[in-house]
Amino acid sequence: MSDNNLPKEQVEAQGAVEQKDPHEFVEVETSPDAMKLFVKFIKPPKEQNFTPTKELVMECIEKAQVVYGINEELVEKLVARPIYNIKIQVGEADPPKDGVDGFVDFYVVRDNEYKPEIDMDENIDFKNLAYFQMVTKGQMLAAIHAPEQGANGKDLFGNELPGKDGKEAKSPEGKNTELNEDGTMLYSSCDGIVNFQGDKININDAMHLAGNVDNKTGNINFSGDVIVEGDVAEGYEVVAGGSIIIKGVVESCKIEAGGDVQIVKGVNGGEGSYIKVGGDLRSPYIEHAKVDVVGDITAESIIESEVTCEGDIDISNSGKGVLVGGNVNIKGNLVVKTLGNDNERVTNIRVVGVETGIQDEITSLAVEKETALKNIEKLKSARRKIFDPMADEDSPVGMQIKQIDTQVNMLLDNVDELSKKITELKDKWSYEYNGSIVCKGKMFYGTRIYFGEERYQFTTESLDHCRIYWEEGNIINVNL
Repeated sequence: MSDNNLPKEQVEAQGAVEQKDPHEFVEVETSPDAMKLFVKFIKPPKEQNFTPTKELVMECIEKAQVVYGINEELVEKLVARPIYNIKIQVGEADPPKDGVDGFVDFYVVRDNEYKPEIDMDENIDFKNLAYFQMVTKGQMLAAIHAPEQGANGKDLFGNELPGKDGKEAKSPEGKNTELNEDGTMLYSSCDGIVNFQGDKININDAMHLAGNVDNKTGNINFSGDVIVEGDVAEGYEVVAGGSIIIKGVVESCKIEAGGDVQIVKGVNGGEGSYIKVGGDLRSPYIEHAKVDVVGDITAESIIESEVTCEGDIDISNSGKGVLVGGNVNIKGNLVVKTLGNDNERVTNIRVVGVETGIQDEITSLAVEKETALKNIEKLKSARRKIFDPMADEDSPVGMQIKQIDTQVNMLLDNVDELSKKITELKDKWSYEYNGSIVCKGKMFYGTRIYFGEERYQFTTESLDHCRIYWEEGNIINVNL
């Protein structure tokens, strides 16, 4: 009887072992996210006849319903050199890829990126921090990068895994800015100053400074209007193409505006103090400052200052209305309550004259004279080129020279006449003094008043309620 026909108990007794299904010695496992595939060979008993094959492993994988990401090369390596009781990765699915979010490249500096310059001696230049960034119309401010789309993935079971698309960048478009047609570039739509509000860029055509102009801001140079809520510290500059409003005090510094300037609390100047105004200047007081104003000046007092004003100066409507010390050059009217002081402090007032000569006519005659002189030189040059000492007067060359000489003589006569007219007009040249000095209170002896180079002569130690002006070559003083 063969072994196969023996009863079971007898077979076991003879040492025979029943062979198990080889699939039982292959475990297939996937990661919790179904992205990685593992195979583990279970160590069989010595009596078990087990040899792993690729076909066996693939059958087990198929039984586990894995259909994607199988690395057959790794399977082949594993069955060639089996490793038991340790799970080995033999596959990996494709994870989804999220897109990159859109972002903005700024071509202007963010507020938190400002840093003062430090020289080789480690000194910080606080006056030129460039804290306020100026931009011009059409200047590029930022580039906006589009987001990238995500890519779908697939797990071991063949399920699609959607990738997330990148988010759109927040638009930096703010006031006075504009995007190009495809929304990828941001430009300034006017000249102005850069101001960030979050991630948005605003271009302000009027600069508004919340605090002082000092070592925190550096010098200010702006093409439009400037508003300073605080003071302007000593040694700093505020330069504006438009008007300037300073709500605090101006110390010994430089203020320059193409338009009007209003200083709410006054000017405490000193050495280096200079205020240049293309329009009108208003300040409660001006002390120890150099001031150059194209328009009018309105103040309550001006003390020890160098003032040039092409308009009027009014120091009479409020406050003490005092003008003491310094030098004032004015084309218009100076109206003041008190001029000078009882200590006879020297206070120079010079009324600047206006030229009354016929300037346009003189200029026209001068241009005509210059043209005639140039034509004379051209004719003389032509004569030199054709001159022939052997030519007869009646020859063609002689006749041409004679014609040139005649034209030159006529032009010389014209030049002489023009010179005479210019001299006559210059002799009539004179100055008129349209300005005047109006003192509503007392004018002290230390005051020196000039109309051009002619000085007014006091006859008493002081004058009260008077108006001093120029009329027909004389300085006139009348009571108010």
